[in-house]
Amino acid sequence: MKNFYIKSLLFLVMSILTFSSKAQCDGTLTMNDSYGDGWNGGVLTIYANGMIVAEGSLGAGASGTEIFPMNQCDAITAEWTVAGSWASERSWSITDGAGNVIASGDGTTGTAEVVAYCSDPGDACLHQVLMNDSYGDGWNGGVLTISVNGSPVADASLGAGASGTVDFSATTCDVISAAWTTAGSWASERSYSILDGEGNVIFSGDGTTGGQGAAYCAPAATNPPVADFSASSTSVSLGVGVTFTDLSTESPTSWTWSFDPSTVTYISGSSTSQNPVVSFDAPGVYDVTLIAANAAADDIEMKTSYITASCLAMTVNYPDDYEQCAGGSSTLVGTVIDPNQPQLYKLSSSGGSYISEKWMSITTGVDGSGTVVWAQGNGTIGNGAGLVTNVEINLGNYTGQTLYINAYDQYDDGWDGTLYTLLGPGGSVVANNGGLTPDDLSAANWAGAF
Repeated sequence: MKNFYIKSLLFLVMSILTFSSKAQCDGTLTMNDSYGDGWNGGVLTIYANGMIVAEGSLGAGASGTEIFPMNQCDAITAEWTVAGSWASERSWSITDGAGNVIASGDGTTGTAEVVAYCSDPGDACLHQVLMNDSYGDGWNGGVLTISVNGSPVADASLGAGASGTVDFSATTCDVISAAWTTAGSWASERSYSILDGEGNVIFSGDGTTGGQGAAYCAPAATNPPVADFSASSTSVSLGVGVTFTDLSTESPTSWTWSFDPSTVTYISGSSTSQNPVVSFDAPGVYDVTLIAANAAADDIEMKTSYITASCLAMTVNYPDDYEQCAGGSSTLVGTVIDPNQPQLYKLSSSGGSYISEKWMSITTGVDGSGTVVWAQGNGTIGNGAGLVTNVEINLGNYTGQTLYINAYDQYDDGWDGTLYTLLGPGGSVVANNGGLTPDDLSAANWAGAF
């Protein structure tokens, strides 16, 4: 009966420690004989989760070992399946993959269930009860009690709504169980899942069933990280977001980013985010540095001259206002006037009769008033009168102002069919008398603005 009980219990444990493949390692059975002539036919059988993994028998000598496979959280038992002789000379011990002696005995005693580890289980971590109600009105008084190694640690009850969570603490290999301690009503609407420290489902159930499973926490880092990262683009325009992706190994838990020069903006995240999105505010070549750290240590990765940031190329329709960063270039569409360069206009007159009576001027006011910007001859009647051909006039000092071209006749009897044309710096017509001659009404017979 005793043997049957042990194997039945092991079968139960095997069914609940479902995640043992998370870590695989070797266990060791150490066999000793005080007389030095072996175990004289005695056989010690080792079970992991109820399955035979080793049959130890020391054929001769004072000591020996038997290696067997095991996984994190395996339930290990041992029993003498062949008694042999001279049992009083025999002793044994079992060491798990983490180096712990988890069981020992003599030539007649085995061991009941013990938990074996491949690595130190470390500290406790948060596990979680995920509660759901299909109708969305809570668990209607139902209470699910969570126990760890047989001791209640949390009562889960969804007061209202469709879902909720309850946290509790457990260490790797702890046995977690769940049982409905208050039935409540509308059990058919309820369901739950128990999540380990990595968010994986250990077991789940409905509104009437409990369950059991083994706790798991991510192992603490034992090796320092090796920092590394990549960027979504290494040649970018100013203001455009670049995603930096952490590629570090050994599960770092903290990150520190820096840029040289430091003229950057974090669009998403910050300098301590794992995968920040950054834009660059000034043109140039940037070094990027990541410090990745875990519980063991930290590591630095610097990529020199990694990012080249440049001004955004633009097409601008002159005279629209725009800003251009240093070192940038833009395509301008239109005519650009540089106030520091001469703005040469060309004035011509042609045709008509009595051309010696005619002359012109350009002033800041209508009908010859204001400042005289230019005048034919010395600006008086009869001096320099007559037709002109492509006379160059620099109007650069008057950019943006309204000027007037004035047509005069010495005898105040009109221009007798003479026409004039003023061409701008680009060659386009900016003023003419439209095929009409000035009238005979005043000394300043005709004035046109441009």
